[in-house]
Amino acid sequence: MRFEDVTDRRTAEILRPWLIARKQIESMDLVGEGAFATVYKGRYLRDVPPTIVALKMLKDSCRKEDIVAFVDEALVMGECHHRNVVGLIAVSIDQYLQLPIIVVPYMQNGDLQTYLRRIKKEEDKQQQ
Repeated sequence: MRFEDVTDRRTAEILRPWLIARKQIESMDLVGEGAFATVYKGRYLRDVPPTIVALKMLKDSCRKEDIVAFVDEALVMGECHHRNVVGLIAVSIDQYLQLPIIVVPYMQNGDLQTYLRRIKKEEDKQQQ
């Protein structure tokens, strides 16, 4: 399944300002994995020096519904502007699999849910 096979013209137009060439990002270490996507620490090479970012990539076994939900996630992130919400930096398309890659700021403590679970676990240990 390819990005262009599931993206309608309207969605493609909305994403256009966010699109960057794949060569502008470089993946480094795997930092997380979910049911249909993986997250890598990476570099946004357009900036000098390169900005450390998180690259969220769909797995190659994804379904059409996964791609649509992934693109919708990118669109929501692109429209959300709040200092307490991670915003979208860019979207790229993998040159081989033709799947979208979401580029967001790298958060050293990971995603909010994982961070809150870790803090809760630490608090529970201290109370014992």
